[in-house]
Amino acid sequence: HALQDDHGQYAGVEGIWRDITQRKTMERELERLATRDSLTGLANRGVAMQALTLSFERRGGRRESAPSPYSVLIFDLDHFKVINDTYGHVAGDQVLRHIADLVTLQCRTTDTFGRVGGEEFLLVLENTELAVAHEIAERVRAAIADTPVAIPGGDQRVAVTASIGVAQYLETDTNPTDIFERADRLLYQAKLLGRNRVAIAF
Repeated sequence: HALQDDHGQYAGVEGIWRDITQRKTMERELERLATRDSLTGLANRGVAMQALTLSFERRGGRRESAPSPYSVLIFDLDHFKVINDTYGHVAGDQVLRHIADLVTLQCRTTDTFGRVGGEEFLLVLENTELAVAHEIAERVRAAIADTPVAIPGGDQRVAVTASIGVAQYLETDTNPTDIFERADRLLYQAKLLGRNRVAIAF
């Protein structure tokens, strides 16, 4: 507030200054914890599923005008329990971080990549037709299969593979989970067909 001298003239201002750097840092950290998977740093399940919902809602009211496509990839790591049982959970965590970093390199700025379960991941591909999504899925699969993971505490490297289900938005979808469930069924089809492969329904 303004200060006045004995003659009622302006003499300056007086106020309180408070450093809120620590509070703002804490707020940013809380926001990160609320939106990010603590192990991999990827979008957590809530954020990944929200991206799926937003993609669906962008198509609302456009049934007659051929809405732009979007696709999703759901994948999980083959025989991940064997890695945990053989090398321990520290090694398992290292594998998950490795996969997160590896697949992030395959993502575009418009994609949302998140961890939605223990070793299950979701990639939402905005404005992406099924054929392009298939190509991306094959790149992801190959990158994982061709890049063994270094196990902490030794020189050993472990080969990891993934099974992937790919689905595209259909105009008959009535809610965001329709495309998720189609991709999830295709993921398990990939596993039944022998793992380390992409399953897609054209």
